[in-house]
Amino acid sequence: MLFLRREGKWDEVVYADMFFTLRNHPEWQKECGINLAPQDPMVLAIEKERNKQNRILKRCCSACSIGQRCLKVGSQNERLEDYLPPLEREGDREGDAGAVGREELEMREREETDIRFSPITTRTRSKVGPAIQAPLRQAMGAGGPVRIKVPFTLADLDGWRVTAGNYRDDPERVAKGFELIVKTQDPDWEDVDAMLDAVFSESEKQMVVRAARTQVQALVLAGTLPGTVDNHVPITNPGWDPNQTGTRNLLVRYREWIAYGIRNAVPKSVNWSKLYEIKQDKKESPTDFLNRLKEGMRKYTPLDPTSQEGKSQLIFLFLGQSVDDIRRKLQKVQGADARDLERLLETAWQVYRNRDSRKE
Repeated sequence: MLFLRREGKWDEVVYADMFFTLRNHPEWQKECGINLAPQDPMVLAIEKERNKQNRILKRCCSACSIGQRCLKVGSQNERLEDYLPPLEREGDREGDAGAVGREELEMREREETDIRFSPITTRTRSKVGPAIQAPLRQAMGAGGPVRIKVPFTLADLDGWRVTAGNYRDDPERVAKGFELIVKTQDPDWEDVDAMLDAVFSESEKQMVVRAARTQVQALVLAGTLPGTVDNHVPITNPGWDPNQTGTRNLLVRYREWIAYGIRNAVPKSVNWSKLYEIKQDKKESPTDFLNRLKEGMRKYTPLDPTSQEGKSQLIFLFLGQSVDDIRRKLQKVQGADARDLERLLETAWQVYRNRDSRKE
């Protein structure tokens, strides 16, 4: 024990103390089923002396068993800190004494005195700040949270390809899927390029990028957007740093331009007859029917369902192409309510629910 203390081998003190304790108590070894027939001369001598004197030989501590000074002598004057490795202070390091003031050192000493230590926790517990939960795709750097690159896996790209479906059939659906991935995964320029390669053919990808660059060029020429087209929709990897505010903003705008290109790259084939073919099924809810009308308007006409002109057209279609019982009720709506799409939808739902109650 004294050797371990002198050599500073604090991690081995516990094991050495246990070793000597077991060595001095052979009866414990028998109870544990170990060393049933001890051959150690010291143990045999202890057993012989015990039988001779008809009493149990006791050792007050492990130091007594090796002829050293009893550890219990002067235990009242000993402190727990004597068995612990000295604590390292910044002020004790070379070059730190001059940098740290006396008052700061005294304050640190008082703080260290107030902390409760144990022989194990002192060696294993480090003094660190509170743990910080970093968001997805972020890590903790020296100056706080930093964004890190987490490339898409092949499974991610396959899932995106299945979700997007055929681009030319429904560009709006593909654009919404792209915006959802941007919102949840925060892709960089290379990730966006990989997404385009996974879903679009080479010609379709060029159409998307061209549509985005054309829109940017129009805004640049009009003086409403500073910079050049290559600044906003670069053809090659610009190496934007997502942890820098300026380049981060360029990345965010770039993804918005790509979403615009996805929506507008394929020229819409105006076909009003396709829109008039959309009829409400008897079991279809009014909301589902209205959503189908909106999707058909985006797909087959140049109208935007959210615009005033688009809403007026939706009212006309909703009134004329609803199922019979709902249509008869809607035709009775008069005044301003007849021009309010939300009010018409509410009336349609009343008829739809009453239909179910009559069946009961």
